[in-house]
Amino acid sequence: MAIDLLKAEVQALEGPFLEERGIRLSMLRLDRVHSLISGNKWFKLKDNVAAAQHQGKRRLLTFGGPFSNHLLATAAAAQASGLASAGLVRGFHAREQKTPTLADCEASGMELRFLSREDYNRKGDPSFLHQLQQAFPDALLIPEGGNNAAGRQGAGAIASLIPEHTDLVTLPVGTGATFCGIRDALDTGTRMLGFAGFKNGACLEEEIEKNLVLPRSGWELITEFHFGGFARHRPELIRFMNDFYRQFSIPLDFVYTGKMMYGLFRMVADDRISAGSRICAIHTGGLQGNRSLDSLLFYNPSSVPDGDK
Repeated sequence: MAIDLLKAEVQALEGPFLEERGIRLSMLRLDRVHSLISGNKWFKLKDNVAAAQHQGKRRLLTFGGPFSNHLLATAAAAQASGLASAGLVRGFHAREQKTPTLADCEASGMELRFLSREDYNRKGDPSFLHQLQQAFPDALLIPEGGNNAAGRQGAGAIASLIPEHTDLVTLPVGTGATFCGIRDALDTGTRMLGFAGFKNGACLEEEIEKNLVLPRSGWELITEFHFGGFARHRPELIRFMNDFYRQFSIPLDFVYTGKMMYGLFRMVADDRISAGSRICAIHTGGLQGNRSLDSLLFYNPSSVPDGDK
């Protein structure tokens, strides 16, 4: 996989709002490492790809919604690694009129299978997974979001890209795989905040606890900045994303990183972040999902330079 980790630069975010509060904030630009396998996706997939090759599997099989970053990244990673791929898509509504994300998945060689929401919700049921493995005997089955031991282990490599002397790391949380991988790889003295971008995000705490080596060591899940639910937005979030781009020239996605940065700035304004904190916010990519917001964003998501896609 042609991943350019040199593009994963750490960009300082400076301005009076932060300086007045003694906050030193930077952003780890994982969104720049690849145009399709962006952000944290490559890290979660690299060990799964290696496992598939080691086991003699010929394809990757995974789950995702019609706008899933994970589906697209898996399709691109499989193609780049000489593997086939199949995606199990939630719901039938995108079967006839495919989203741009699903069209890109097919362009990267992914076979799409559409599941009813009821069947999709069985994605953790051992009997259902056994049926899938029988239907795809040549496939390595990867959970939604890459949330397995290989995905969490791969995500742990992100910790090595975080600047020294950082005392607080923030990142968006979907399945919790990246959060767990980084938490276990970081020094225990470095705190972490995970921002859930969907309602009832507190349900992830049990999943994170289960998968961490040190379950309650220096982390907190922030659940209040979901803007109505997963992949939903409100005008104040769009205004924030546009203002953020004007000030820092960094595009944010509205599903994950935009909500994290909005929440982080809100917490700074409310003095919920200690003065003098040295923060590294992780940009987990997923900018392709912004194509549904072309008319709302100050920048055109379809024309962001390759390094920023």
